[in-house]
Amino acid sequence: MLKHLIAGPGHRKVAEVDITTNEKQALIVATRPLKIFNNTSQFLFNETNGIDINKNAAFGGTPIKIHNGIDDVLWTGTGIVGASRWIFNSSAQAHTGTQSIDGTTTKNGDVTQLAKGSDQDLTGHTAITGWIYITSWSVSGTKEVLFFGWNTGTSLMVGNNVNLGDYINTLVFNTWQKFSIPLNDLGLFTKTVDSVRVQTVSLGAGQAPSYYLDDIQIEETGDPITYTVQPKMSTWLHISEILSTFVDGFNNVLLNATMPNLAYNKILALSALSNGIIYHKTIDGNVDFTFVIKQLSDFIQLAGTSIINSGSDGTNTWMTINYKPAIPIILRSNTDDKMLVTISDNLSDLLLYRVSINGYIETRK
Repeated sequence: MLKHLIAGPGHRKVAEVDITTNEKQALIVATRPLKIFNNTSQFLFNETNGIDINKNAAFGGTPIKIHNGIDDVLWTGTGIVGASRWIFNSSAQAHTGTQSIDGTTTKNGDVTQLAKGSDQDLTGHTAITGWIYITSWSVSGTKEVLFFGWNTGTSLMVGNNVNLGDYINTLVFNTWQKFSIPLNDLGLFTKTVDSVRVQTVSLGAGQAPSYYLDDIQIEETGDPITYTVQPKMSTWLHISEILSTFVDGFNNVLLNATMPNLAYNKILALSALSNGIIYHKTIDGNVDFTFVIKQLSDFIQLAGTSIINSGSDGTNTWMTINYKPAIPIILRSNTDDKMLVTISDNLSDLLLYRVSINGYIETRK
């Protein structure tokens, strides 16, 4: 009988024969797909607008008001789970008027419902917006505030839920932040609901999110615009850098200054945005991570972010902001991964705004 040992180079580890009760003795063999790597540089793209993101996506028309802390009589608030922990006319905080919905003491699984009392056809509408005031949001465990459509007749969700935390900065406390949720994200485009629900989620360590809600409404016009990059079939896209380039019509040069005249609370000459630019990665339609940009400081406070290019010709000013993650962001075609930028504000005053990525394509055969 011949006996062979297979040893790896360097470490000299030896492959052995596998002996099992139901299989013949055999050598364990592992196969790996052939991988080919190629550098790539791509722009995020929209089918209508191409690579230019400086478009007007602001909301207009006549919104349908849902709830504003009962400053006005609108849809009726009811505590479905944890009823005593929901206050629908709290005067502790208010975005407008004097009252808001108080969810500061809610616990995991608590649910509130805002019901119209009749059907609301969402055809011809684009998004649901509102304002949230966070007093605490733990970074431990899983913390979410879910928002979704509901049908009281069938007692079933309409569409799907989204986490408000994916549309705001959950680390900013004690100030009102606007959220803007496209109806497509909620699975509610052209659907009919008679109510919406909000649910507090707090799993694991840390306290449940503590927050107020105000001025929730359904927007009529001004569809949010999304720009995308994603891998082709049978490839993975490894993103090493995300570059955002802006050009605006103003002179940022300070006389005898040694640094550019860039305001922290603007994007070049553009005032701070109401809804914000949402950079996010999705896996099979679910948000993996997100960050919301309303002004320059939102960019530069992110670890791994720097202004790598800035200049002016005395009339127009440009800058490029580079986000370089600690390890590449991987988009996998087999799980329909995407990197997206969504706008819901009027960015048409910018002369140019484009987002590109640097990285490499992994072809798997």
